[in-house]
Amino acid sequence: MQAQLMDSESSSTMSFCRLKMASGERVLISIARHPEPSVEVTRLGFFGLIPLDTLWEYNPLMSGGPLEFLDLVCGCLVACDSIDDARLALAELEVWSDPSPKGS
Repeated sequence: MQAQLMDSESSSTMSFCRLKMASGERVLISIARHPEPSVEVTRLGFFGLIPLDTLWEYNPLMSGGPLEFLDLVCGCLVACDSIDDARLALAELEVWSDPSPKGS
């Protein structure tokens, strides 16, 4: 079973989506455009209403990639069954999107 997209929204300053994992756990993926571009994945509690802890943070400019990162991160997490799976998938995504030569 895959994660379910619960809702999403995009504006000129921020984009987000909420996912419900197969395990029942919920996460919020948010992208802030100002003052500094960043991506954050947060575990949600109390039926997906309250942020509990940050699972992953990333600055898309570090990857040299586009700011429109939400679809990529959301697509990565949809295949995850749990928060633990999400942590592993996000670590792989960070390695994949890092253009710097290894060992530098």
